[in-house]
Amino acid sequence: MSKVITATFKTRESAEVAIARLERLGIQESQISVVISENTREAAFNLERDNKSDKGIAVGGVTGGLVGAVVAGLLSAGAVAIPAAGLVISGWLVSAAAGAGAGALTGGFLGGLIGTAIPEYEAKMYEGALKDGAILLAVKTTDAEQAQMVKAILEEVDAHHIAA
Repeated sequence: MSKVITATFKTRESAEVAIARLERLGIQESQISVVISENTREAAFNLERDNKSDKGIAVGGVTGGLVGAVVAGLLSAGAVAIPAAGLVISGWLVSAAAGAGAGALTGGFLGGLIGTAIPEYEAKMYEGALKDGAILLAVKTTDAEQAQMVKAILEEVDAHHIAA
């Protein structure tokens, strides 16, 4: 049974350190989702509102590994922007958002994920953090042992609001 471990990061760099450590643990790209505000995406990645896919591919090629794949995913056409909520989502949570229905696309994105991947109390906590510029990382683990190891890594790095 999979378990979702979530945490926030105040900077892109601290999120990248965590992702690199998770990669060494054996976490795959398909297990990671990232949610950020549109403003944070622009500020943290020095983007303009135009075409982000080419930049995402370039960043992925330069950075390499899982960090590059996750960053490229945030900047590519595979990421889903939810303008009403001002959020951008990448990874496995994209399909969770689609499954949550129209409510997720009209501004209640995190609320739409309640019961899908993130409990209500966590969603409310993360909503405020995202508005303040945090980066939300969600890792879908394969079993209890992997969940414990992911949580331990997040506790060792500069993660906040760790929830399992």
